[in-house]
Amino acid sequence: MCIRDRYQRRVRGQPGVMACDSAGFSSPPVVVLACLAVLGQCLWGSWTRSLALGVVYLVSGGVLSVLENAIIGSLYSLHPDVYRRYTGFTSRYMLVHPLLLGMLVSSGWGMLGLQWADGDWSGVKFGVALAACGSLPVYTLGFASHRTPDAVVVAWQIHTAAQLVLGGVMLDLHVVL
Repeated sequence: MCIRDRYQRRVRGQPGVMACDSAGFSSPPVVVLACLAVLGQCLWGSWTRSLALGVVYLVSGGVLSVLENAIIGSLYSLHPDVYRRYTGFTSRYMLVHPLLLGMLVSSGWGMLGLQWADGDWSGVKFGVALAACGSLPVYTLGFASHRTPDAVVVAWQIHTAAQLVLGGVMLDLHVVL
C-alpha cells in the first residue's frame, strides 16, 4: 500500500513521496468502487443490462484507447513519475473497470426507474448527464489538483463521455435491456 511505501522511505531516511506503484485490487479506492457497484447491482441493477453495458464500454474503450494513444500516447512516457506502468495491476484493472462502470450505470438507470419511450432518447440524456455531472468535473478536479498535462485530461474527458453516451444509445436502441 502507498502508506507502507511512505513509511519505509521515512524509516530509511529517504524523502517521502506521494506517488506509489503498489496499487492492487485490494487498494481502498478499488474496493470502495467495487462495493458500490455490487451494492447498486443488488438493489437496482439488471445483470443482463450490466453485462451488456460493460461489454459496450470495454469495446468502445479499447477502440478509443487506440485512437487516444496515437494522439497523446507520448505524453505518458514523458511523465513516468505521474503515470503507472501499463503492466500488472493497471492492465488487469483496465479490463475490469468497464464492467464495474456497466454495473454502476445499470444501477443508476434502475434506481431512477428510467424507462424507454420511443423517440425521447432517455438513454442518451442519461449518458450525457453522467458525463456532464460525473466524469467531466472529476477529471477537471484531477487536473486542478495533479500535474497532469491538459491534453491528457481532455482526452480522458472525451473518452469517458463518448463511452457513457454510447451506452445511452445502446439503451435507447434497446440493444441493452
